Amino acid sequence: MSDYGVGKETPETELGEIRRYRGPTAALIKFLGAAGCLFVLLEISGVFFYAGIFFLPQQYNAIFMAVVLTLTFLLVPAGKKAPRDKLP
Repeated sequence: MSDYGVGKETPETELGEIRRYRGPTAALIKFLGAAGCLFVLLEISGVFFYAGIFFLPQQYNAIFMAVVLTLTFLLVPAGKKAPRDKLP
């Protein structure tokens, strides 16, 4: 009976499927993720509305997608042989 590779460690499973950054690049990515989360929370909770800042739904969606896609392209490698510790 096959275990389908469960429990077998390979270099890819040890690192995971995302890139691991260090230094200023890691700080920038953490800041971008936190700023994106804060933006969504402020918009959903209505803080922007009470502050007199208004976003059209298209503007909100564009800002949200810009943050999410930027993080996706920075964190997910393009292929199996792409470096996982730096940008190519």
